[in-house]
Amino acid sequence: GALLSTFGAALQSLVGAPRLLQAIAKDQIIPFLDPLQYVNRHGEPVIAIAVSLAIAEGAILIGNLDFIAPVLTMFFLMCYMFLNLACTVQSILRTPSWRPRFKYYHWSISLAGIFLCLLVMFLSSWIYTLCAMALAAFIYKYIEYRGAEKEWGDGIRGLALSAARYSLLRLEEGPPHTKNWRPQLLCLVKLNPDTLELKNPKILTFASQLKAGKGLTIITSVLNGNFETESGIAQSAKQSLRHSMDKEKVKGFAEVIITKDVTQGLSHIIQTAGLGGLKHNTVLMAWPHKWRHSTSRDKHNRFLSVVRHATSANAALIVAKGLNMWPENNDRLGGNIDIWWIVHDGGLLILLAYVLSQHRTWKSCKLRVFTVAQLEDNSVQMKKDLEKFLYHLRIEATVEVIEMSDTDVSAYTYERTVLMEQRTQVLQAYGNELSVINSTDAIKPDELNVRRMHTAVKLNEHIINKSHASKLVIINMPGIPRKMTPGSETNYMEFIEVLTEGIERVILARGAGREVITIFS
Repeated sequence: GALLSTFGAALQSLVGAPRLLQAIAKDQIIPFLDPLQYVNRHGEPVIAIAVSLAIAEGAILIGNLDFIAPVLTMFFLMCYMFLNLACTVQSILRTPSWRPRFKYYHWSISLAGIFLCLLVMFLSSWIYTLCAMALAAFIYKYIEYRGAEKEWGDGIRGLALSAARYSLLRLEEGPPHTKNWRPQLLCLVKLNPDTLELKNPKILTFASQLKAGKGLTIITSVLNGNFETESGIAQSAKQSLRHSMDKEKVKGFAEVIITKDVTQGLSHIIQTAGLGGLKHNTVLMAWPHKWRHSTSRDKHNRFLSVVRHATSANAALIVAKGLNMWPENNDRLGGNIDIWWIVHDGGLLILLAYVLSQHRTWKSCKLRVFTVAQLEDNSVQMKKDLEKFLYHLRIEATVEVIEMSDTDVSAYTYERTVLMEQRTQVLQAYGNELSVINSTDAIKPDELNVRRMHTAVKLNEHIINKSHASKLVIINMPGIPRKMTPGSETNYMEFIEVLTEGIERVILARGAGREVITIFS
C-alpha cells in the first residue's frame, strides 16, 4: 500500500506540477519563468517537465526524507488553506460567479478547513510555517506590484467593494463631527479643448499640498460639446487628467463632463459629485486672471455662478490667485504664511494655513494672523482673545491687530471707482471690455461703490505693508451682494482685484457658515 501510494503521488506530481509551472509562466507574471511556457507540437510542456524532474531529483539526492517532508507539508497545507479561503470569501460576498455543485456546502466548512490547516502547520513546525507564510505574502505582493491582469478574478477586490459599501452606509448616518472635518476637495480645472491637457497644472500642485493624500479629492473638468457624438473625447480627457494627477501625486478621482452649457455642467457637478456620505465639502478653483481682457462677460459670469452654486450647496470655497508663481512639491520655502482673518468663517482660514504648513514645501514657514479692528474696538483685548483662541487650538501663530481708521476717501479711490464704473458701462453697452474711455466727466460714481472701493484700497495698503515679503497670503473672500444690479458682477470682480493687487500668491477662502475647527479638534 505504501509503495502504491508513493508511485501514485509521484505520477500525480509528475503530470500536474509541470503543467502548473507552464501555466504560471504563460501568465508572464515572473519574468525568469518565461522560457517554461514552451510546449511541443503535442502540447507537452517539455521544459517545465525537465525543470520539475531536476527539482525532484535534487530533493531525492539529499538523502534525508525527514528534511524534505516538513517543506512539502507546509506548501501542500498552504495550497489547501488558500483554496478554503477563496471559497469562504466568495461565499460571504455571494458572488454571482460562485456556484458550487456540492448541494450541502456552507462557508463555515471552508472556514473550519482554514483553521485546521493552520493548526496542523504550526503543530508540524512553527518556523517552517512562518517562512512559508512570508514567502506566500511576498509572492502575492510581487504579483500585485507587477499589476497582472488575468482572467482569474480577485476576491480581495470584492471584499474591498463590500467594505466600501458598508463604510458609505455608515457615513449616511449623520454629518461628520467638527474634529473630523478636513477639506474634501472638488477641484474644478480647465482643459485645452484641442490637446485635452491642463491649462494650469499648478492647481493640482496646490491640491496635492493641501491634501497630502488624505481625504477625498475629485478633479473635474467640463467641456463644451455633445456627449452623444463626443463620448470618446470624454474618455481621452479623463485619461489625460489621470496622467496629470499621477504626475503631481494627487490621489483621487477624475471626472470629465461634456455638455452644451458649461455653466450648467459646473452647477450639476457641484450638486451631484461624490457618492452618499462621501461627498465634497469644499470647492477649489483658480481665479480667472484674464477676465478683464475677455471680449465677453462669460468668463467672470461663469466664475460668479460657481461661487453662488457652492454657497447654495453649503460648501466652502477656495480660490487660488497667482498659481503661476506657486511652488513645486519639491521646493522648500521659508518665511511667513499670513492669514488676514477679517470675517469669522468657522476657522477655515486658520485650518487651511495649518494643513498647508504640514506639507514639506511649507513646513518651515511660520503662521501670522492679522485681524482688523475699527476705532471703537478694543485692540488690546481683541489680540488677547485671539491669542487665547489659537492657544486652545494648539496652533502656533503670532497675532497682530490692524486698526482701520475712518479716513476720508482719497482721490485715488475716487478715480478707481470711476474707472470701474466706466468699464461696466462699456461692457453693458457694447459687450466689449477692451474699449477705453478717457473722459470721466459724464460719470458720477455711486456712493456705495466708492465706500466698497475705499475699504478694498485701505485693506490692500495694510496687506502690502505687512505681508509684502510673505510667501502666501490667505484672506476672506468677500461675499457676493444679495441684490445684483446691472454691472454689479463686474464691480465685484474689480473689488477683489483691488483687494489683492500687488500680492504674489493669494488664497481667497469663504466658509460655509459652520465651524470647521474648535478647541476640541
